[in-house]
Amino acid sequence: MNELLTPTPGKIWLLHTPPREAMLSLVAQMALIGPLLVLDAANEFDAYRVARLIRGRTRQPAQALDHVQVARVFTCHQVVALLRDLPVSTTPHVIFDLPATFCDENVPLAESRRLLGIALQHIERLRRDAPLIISVRPSPAGRRAELLQAVIDCADHLFAWDSPAAPAPERLF
Repeated sequence: MNELLTPTPGKIWLLHTPPREAMLSLVAQMALIGPLLVLDAANEFDAYRVARLIRGRTRQPAQALDHVQVARVFTCHQVVALLRDLPVSTTPHVIFDLPATFCDENVPLAESRRLLGIALQHIERLRRDAPLIISVRPSPAGRRAELLQAVIDCADHLFAWDSPAAPAPERLF
């Protein structure tokens, strides 16, 4: 996991099904090192939790908090627009659950495929100078699994967490 704290420019690190707390902790730790851009595509980023994690690790939390720039997106169209408008820089990018917005059932599958392809082209452009860390989660019931696979296929490094088994239902009798 220490490799993620100083990721290599030009590389995409994919975190498959990480616990939310692990992602927030990663952001907090990276903020202690330097600037980073967080793109929240799944409404998972908790700035208050990151601030608490940073406060527990340094006596100068304001400086580390200033390193974190957050952009939230709620639709696949917003993801594409944001990635398109990002300038190439050396600042690491952490993207929370990239394929989440592309699995929206209100967007036709063909359109989701097209937009994800555009998003991945922008990620290729951005990765030249900046390291990218992207988390992914399978969609409920495996919907649109091909979109998840497209993101996985672009990664250079993959870290996967085991999903805990669903608890057995309680028997009343």
